[in-house]
Parts: sequence; structure tokens; C-alpha cells
Amino acid sequence: MRQGEAPIGGRPTSIGVGDLVRQAAEAFEAQLLPMFEGYMVSMKDHISKELSKFMTQVASANSSIAAVETFVKTELATLRNSTTGVDMYDGDLF
Repeated sequence: MRQGEAPIGGRPTSIGVGDLVRQAAEAFEAQLLPMFEGYMVSMKDHISKELSKFMTQVASANSSIAAVETFVKTELATLRNSTTGVDMYDGDLF
């Protein structure tokens, strides 16, 4: 066998270390890329589900806040109307 030749499958070839590294990198990339794409799709789905839950909670909180705001406005209006003409200090404020 000559220098630089390596037996592969029982046959000598003149493939260099650089070629072997390149082939290994291509094989690794061929397997890694689909795995990475699957991971990214999975992460996107997970983030979408979590954001959906969060948006539902925010909408619920907004509804609750609106209900409390309406209640407070109604109660303040009722208090304002029921205390009209009432002098709590007998005319002496100070």
C-alpha cells in the first residue's frame, strides 16, 4: 500500500484525512439537521401553547377588572346620590 492510502472495505484507496473529516461532517449534518428542525418545531409549539394560556389568563383578568370597575362606579354613584344634602359637620368645617 502506498503512503496516504487506507484500506476501506478490503480495498486500498487514496482518501486523505481531510476527505474523511469532510465526509464525517456531511454525515453528521445530514442526521443533525432534521433533529434540530424537529426540536425547533417542538419548541415553537410549546411556546405557542404557553402564550395561548397566558393570553387566556390576561383576557380573564381584563374581564375581572372591568367588572370591579363597573361595581365601584355604581357604588360611588349610589353613595354620591344618597349623601346629597347631608351635612356631616353641622356647618362647621374647621
